[in-house]
Amino acid sequence: MLGTLQSMEVAEEKAKLLDKFNQLELELFEAERQIVHCDAELGHKMNAMISEDSYRQIFVITPTYTRPTQLEELTLLAQALGHIPYLQWVVMETTKTNLVSEFLESTNLHVTHLDSGGELLLSERGVEQV
Repeated sequence: MLGTLQSMEVAEEKAKLLDKFNQLELELFEAERQIVHCDAELGHKMNAMISEDSYRQIFVITPTYTRPTQLEELTLLAQALGHIPYLQWVVMETTKTNLVSEFLESTNLHVTHLDSGGELLLSERGVEQV
């Protein structure tokens, strides 16, 4: 009789542990579901922020060449562009000069400074007419 009583207690304890295990398994499943939901929500918010920022990106392309008034003109342009958010300024020089490179680095703008390799990509209309 004592052996039967012990085996019944073991069976009851086993049933309680199994119930507890099932309860913990359900809690774990619910926690995982909430994590997946939060992760998806965060992903949607991040995608919205990325697409919103990329939608607002403005590119200004400025072709330029070496001349006496080049730095003054670029200074005026930089001051005007400095008030525009989400701006990417692309400056295309016929031949990169240190003077212009240093000036562009001193501005607080997002600047890409390119070099056309000495070729005049866009000629002036006045030159073509002569």
